[in-house]
Amino acid sequence: MGKQEERLKHSYESWKTEDLMKAVTIDKAQYEPTAIDLMIQEIKNRNLGDEDIEKFPETYSRQIIFEQIYNFVLEQIRVGADKWTIAKSLVETGMDRKDALQLVETIHAQILKAREEEPQQEPITVKPFKDSEKDIRPLVALIFLPGLYFCLFLSAVVSLLGAGLLLYIAYELFSIIHRIPIGIMVLIAIGGILGVGISVRSGWVAIKKAVVRSRALTITKEQAPKLFEMVSKLCHEMQASTPNNIILELGTNFFVTDAKAITFDGQYDSRTLCISAPLLHVLNLEELKAIIAHELAHFTGEDLVYSRRFYPVYRGTSTALNDMANVGSSGSEHSKWMILALIVPMWILRSYLEIFARIERRISRRRELRADSVGAKVSSTSTMASALVKVYAYGALWGQHSEEWIVEALNEGKVFSNISNLFVQVFAPEESLLKQIIQDSSSRLTHPTDTHPSLKDRLSALGEEPFLKLEIEGERAAGLFPDLEALEEKLTQIETSLVAQYHPGVDREKLQNAINGR
Repeated sequence: MGKQEERLKHSYESWKTEDLMKAVTIDKAQYEPTAIDLMIQEIKNRNLGDEDIEKFPETYSRQIIFEQIYNFVLEQIRVGADKWTIAKSLVETGMDRKDALQLVETIHAQILKAREEEPQQEPITVKPFKDSEKDIRPLVALIFLPGLYFCLFLSAVVSLLGAGLLLYIAYELFSIIHRIPIGIMVLIAIGGILGVGISVRSGWVAIKKAVVRSRALTITKEQAPKLFEMVSKLCHEMQASTPNNIILELGTNFFVTDAKAITFDGQYDSRTLCISAPLLHVLNLEELKAIIAHELAHFTGEDLVYSRRFYPVYRGTSTALNDMANVGSSGSEHSKWMILALIVPMWILRSYLEIFARIERRISRRRELRADSVGAKVSSTSTMASALVKVYAYGALWGQHSEEWIVEALNEGKVFSNISNLFVQVFAPEESLLKQIIQDSSSRLTHPTDTHPSLKDRLSALGEEPFLKLEIEGERAAGLFPDLEALEEKLTQIETSLVAQYHPGVDREKLQNAINGR
């Protein structure tokens, strides 16, 4: 048994498992019901439609509601909206007109007072795109968004024409032997009709709003006051929009979005910043600051605006291609005849998607490098570089092992109390493994449609040579949370419950026996 396995085995065998049932059962009353259901569907590799998503406002406390209103007013004042317009927006939500005006006046006075008292700081200037780069995004949106619907229409027409042509050829060929294969001809016709249906469905799917699902919990100011203070100061320095929500994810992702975000305990339709729980244990404060600045930079330069505009192209074409491929995926004789009418439409859509992806993701790579430069400005190039190195190294390992560990533990009748902290404890000592991952990431050539540049390209753009800095110097970012362990344990318990109930690798009979004490 290797060192990793020893540390892993010891961790879950050393913990008490007197109440295994509690550890693998979700009390849905504690969490956003729809969010939990969506995570279950994700584990089952199924998607729940937007029409099934409902909001549960009763899950929010009065304090959270007030904070959301406060942040809304604050943001509106910062972008220059007049007080009457802001108050009118609040009245439309049901607030009393007098209370709305008084709230706006109070917040406005607080902002003016704060600006007078705080020392003037030179804002961080975000390097814009060169004109030629900036202009290409509107052009890409102008061409490819209408192009999506044209391609779907074309695929529907070609499906019918292709089916018709195949029917004619089959009829003529089999007429020679005076034997018309009615069954085969019906299957070809069905394939053509399916092509039309798939194209129409994909067009409908494309216009739906994007939804981001994250295995995360919402963080309040009380739970992480220092983190909120750091984010607020960065937004002020960068002149970037302030996130309305901060979530803590059981994973190695950092991201921002203004699409609908669904977590274990809520869903949001405004700007959301996601923080990785495991990586808080390996990043120091300055490295975390650089990563957050990188993400906040996406709030500038219309990055998220164009992400929303480009999303339908990916969703529409991917849906059509997947549905068409599924027609012939069964391998039966029937499906082989039906797929004939869809070969040309699939080629059209695949070519269209490949061309669009190459152009759009080349732009995305530039945006990522631009965001890296912002992160370097708020800290230093070496700090930004070391943060990227750690994200690449630990991120590669999380996806390979975290869920697998939970499954193995459950099959042993055990559970982890904190998979996030355990992950770091297992791999932090594996310096040679981490360095090998970094070297592989630095030397790997990126595919033309990869969104992010390679680690080597990112370090090169920062003016840093590829290096293997993995040491944790200074205060760990986890110190921003007074009780990070409690949040991680809650995340681990929800994830364990979902895996226990729905993951195909779990031996549920054996688990039930462990629960029953047999």
